[in-house]
Amino acid sequence: MAKGKKDEIWADGGIPKLFVGRYDSKVYCGGRICISSEWRAKLNGDSLVAACDVTKPNAVSFMPESLYEKELVAMQDKDYPEEERAALLAAKRLRLDVRSRVKLPDELLRLVGGGGRVTLIGCIGEIRVIPFIKPIVTDEDALSAALADAFRN
Repeated sequence: MAKGKKDEIWADGGIPKLFVGRYDSKVYCGGRICISSEWRAKLNGDSLVAACDVTKPNAVSFMPESLYEKELVAMQDKDYPEEERAALLAAKRLRLDVRSRVKLPDELLRLVGGGGRVTLIGCIGEIRVIPFIKPIVTDEDALSAALADAFRN
């Protein structure tokens, strides 16, 4: 976990802001994708910021704006990885519309395939958006294990 994220996850007097689970979303006209109501509630009015995910190709990371601001402060550390620094500086602020959708900028939409669907994975303090993964296993435990293995850093 990058520097600064631990404080954000346990914000608000010990109540964790954890994004966990998996959701699939249609890509609506204009490059809009839905954020689940469960995750939207955890944002508590915070905006989302989207950046290229430097740890995984073809992935975009969403993080609450408050976490993004903490990451920018942590970035002043001279040991902060250069590729993460560049991704954070190129991040885009996203706003939820009235239907709980965010518009992905074209360059980020192209990263995740720009097809008709995407998969959103909760990665504790952030949400990772990847090209749609069609579940090929029906056993929930096997699916969870396959997803965990795919996103292990």
